[in-house]
Amino acid sequence: SGHALKHRLGLPLVTTFHTLGRAKASSGELESPDRIIKEQDVIDCSEVVVANSSAEAGQLQDLYGASPERISIVPLGVQHAFFAPGNKDAARSALGLVNGPIITYVGRLQPLKGVELAIEMFSTLEIENATLLIVGGASGASGNKEIAMLKQQVKKLGIESQVHLIEPQPHHILGTFYRASDVVIVPSRSESFGLVALEAAACGTPVVTAAVGGLRDLVIHGETGFLVEQRDPKLYAYYVNKILQNPLLSAEIAMSATENAQQYSWSKTSDQILNIYNSVTSKALVDCR
Repeated sequence: SGHALKHRLGLPLVTTFHTLGRAKASSGELESPDRIIKEQDVIDCSEVVVANSSAEAGQLQDLYGASPERISIVPLGVQHAFFAPGNKDAARSALGLVNGPIITYVGRLQPLKGVELAIEMFSTLEIENATLLIVGGASGASGNKEIAMLKQQVKKLGIESQVHLIEPQPHHILGTFYRASDVVIVPSRSESFGLVALEAAACGTPVVTAAVGGLRDLVIHGETGFLVEQRDPKLYAYYVNKILQNPLLSAEIAMSATENAQQYSWSKTSDQILNIYNSVTSKALVDCR
């Protein structure tokens, strides 16, 4: 690991996490104590810990006692060649999707992502010919159990013909799913950044997301999408309906979201990371032995 190599080679350590163990545990998902102990060790020994959002920076400080001076916030980027506005009908045709309102979830299928809330929300919509696409696969120790529970939920609600579980897709294909959709929903319990919401916005698709973590940085409520403060499926349904039933509002949000997404690029992200690498080479190493 990078932690061991720091001590073996005497080189600075720069660390980026993908969802912190204690953040997952605080949302009700079980994490091994060993993972959390090792995360703490790495954080304590890193010259810089890169956070992808102000929310993740706060988690590093609040949950792990990380020094603010050693945290750098570097947002993720968008590959605009793949994630850009396009023709909705063409996207639906390419994916073999039917006409009618399409609400889409993209992401890992695990308790942290709150997919059951998206299904419950969809069951309350009073819109004809609507479809819910769930694009993703099992993740983590409870992933397969989560999929079985989601399928059982869909069956119990009697919406099997309207809800489609789709296998994980190549990243560059996801833009076609976003362009084919009327709304993208992100009902996560915790989100260190929220790349799905950003990529959907770059495609000009309105988003309805949980008001958690990095999503608060990405979504401007009422302008580039909607942030839902409570884990209430009826509240999610309210905002989804608001978008579906008001084409002018949907178009305004799409335009604002696309413009806002332009500020995020991988070239900007890589430049910031390179600056961090350059800065740590001239500093004394953190003593963590």
